[in-house]
Amino acid sequence: MAELDPWGQTLLDSIRQTFPWMQILGLEDFIVNLVREGATTEEILAKVRQTQQYKARFPGLVRADGTRRFATEAEYLAEEEKYREVLRKYNMWDPNQDSPFDYLAFLDSGISPEQLDQRLTLYRALERGSQDVRDAFYVYAGMRITVDDLFQAVVSPEFRQRMISTYDEAVAKQKLDYETFITRATERGLERVAETLRQMQTLGLVTGAAVSQVMNLDPDFAREMMGALFQTTGPDTRTLSVDELLAAYEYALIGSAATEAGFELPTRERLEEFRSMGVDRARALRGYRLAALREAGLASMAERFNFGDVTQVLLERAFVANEAGASADVTRLFQQESALGRTGLGFNRTLEGNRVVQQGRSLR
Repeated sequence: MAELDPWGQTLLDSIRQTFPWMQILGLEDFIVNLVREGATTEEILAKVRQTQQYKARFPGLVRADGTRRFATEAEYLAEEEKYREVLRKYNMWDPNQDSPFDYLAFLDSGISPEQLDQRLTLYRALERGSQDVRDAFYVYAGMRITVDDLFQAVVSPEFRQRMISTYDEAVAKQKLDYETFITRATERGLERVAETLRQMQTLGLVTGAAVSQVMNLDPDFAREMMGALFQTTGPDTRTLSVDELLAAYEYALIGSAATEAGFELPTRERLEEFRSMGVDRARALRGYRLAALREAGLASMAERFNFGDVTQVLLERAFVANEAGASADVTRLFQQESALGRTGLGFNRTLEGNRVVQQGRSLR
């Protein structure tokens, strides 16, 4: 293609500087030809805006009624970037899938980047904190609702009313007997445990064999276990709420994943203590795995220093509940072992996994 004359090159440079967004349309040859034909800046701009490339790149600049949302294309692109920043913040933006039409829905719905940020904050909060609500919908009404459903209920009064009406109707039409209640609770409990153990297996906190053992529980036994947890014991005998029941069930199965190291299922009383202390499932599993690794070594130390028995209760209090007293006892054992290694009478021992390894006698 022949070069432009000085006047044409000056005009082209001016257009590039004034309308840098034109360079992303892939219309360089089209624009150069218009300059060569003697078109003015206004004529070139008008013709570019009529192309399919332009319409595909700026699908939301003009409303359905023909009015413009933004005065310039630069403002439009800046608004798009604000949406991207919000999506990046929540790890919801993929550069390989990015399309101008992704943002058209936000524009058509009148959702600004600031409002999108607020909504995604709410959505993430629902993801983290709505498990109990979703479980209750299923156990009491047989309704499987999602985080999307709850989010829609929050932002749409009409949807919320429909969901409430559906729940009330489902509850009114059914007879929620004990068998149905326990069966549904067991289903939800196993679903929660499956998700937790998959995550923990990925992190290396529990073995595949332990996961398989828990997930292959006999259904009848799983329901019996749920029923046993449902009724609390002691002077304040009562039944657990759905969220308390499923949390106890989840902790029990998480604890059972450590049985390969000699642990028994935590008692119902211990589970209730964990819950009251705010022990979540990830913390519970990490604690049991750490306790399993440390048990044998701590038992050997306790025997040397006449500490007493290193019981499962002590390990649970130290590694799962992080109770100050129990943690101090464990720390004291390690400190005494370390001090013994620094004297002329002791040996330098370190803990490798669940074994105490004697590295050599100290000469100090």
